[in-house]
Amino acid sequence: MMKEKLEEMNRHISALSHTIKDTEEMMKASDVCFMEEFPVTMERVQISSQPDPQTPSGALIHVPRYLGNLPFRVWKKMQDIVQNSESGEDLCCYTHTGNDA
Repeated sequence: MMKEKLEEMNRHISALSHTIKDTEEMMKASDVCFMEEFPVTMERVQISSQPDPQTPSGALIHVPRYLGNLPFRVWKKMQDIVQNSESGEDLCCYTHTGNDA
């Protein structure tokens, strides 16, 4: 699919290059000759406006490799970063009394 799109773009580039060369040659000709051929030249030079081609999802990166199991990988990295501090006391029983000195 990407190869076909690349070939199509190469054809468009080649056609545009030929059009530019032809137009430059006509512009080098005398003014009278250029003005006589001007309507034809303008018609050839017109390029149809096409929307930008959309890149298919996953065409540029290896999606499973980079996004495969992202939540699991984040969790694993967090385990390496955060150290488990064991406390012998049950911290759920403590309440804040507001009497901090």
